[in-house]
Amino acid sequence: MSTVLDPTVANKLRHFGRRRFQLLVMRGICAAIVTFLLCMAIVALIDWYWVLTEEMRWSLSGAGYLVTFIVVWTTSLRKLVHLPAREEIATHVEAAAPGLRENLLSAVELATDNPSAVHDSPVFRSLLQGKVALQMAKIRIPKLLPIRLLAKWLVAA
Repeated sequence: MSTVLDPTVANKLRHFGRRRFQLLVMRGICAAIVTFLLCMAIVALIDWYWVLTEEMRWSLSGAGYLVTFIVVWTTSLRKLVHLPAREEIATHVEAAAPGLRENLLSAVELATDNPSAVHDSPVFRSLLQGKVALQMAKIRIPKLLPIRLLAKWLVAA
């Protein structure tokens, strides 16, 4: 009896992780465009309305760049810096596909490459792995994470 994670489940988790990464990058780019344009429009409006010194113009521009960086950090970069483990990705998949309940996370947590570390029934582990593999084979990742999740960001950008 094998106690390693089923290849179907492992592939779906990798695919979900890649898709999540791509969507976070797109959201970050859209957030950067929107924030940068808004900040620079405000800086230009302030510069047009009041007579500013050169240092003040540079300071306002720097503040615009800082605000843009903070928005991009909070919307995507902080999530991109931390690469999630399989367990964390499994939690995200379960949140997106409630039909899996906690079976996916259990299968991922019970999967081990070291057979000597198994202190329970390998038959149970294999049955759970098989059940989760059948459920995961039916799941389409683009339907779990559709591009429409970014619709507001894409329209705004």
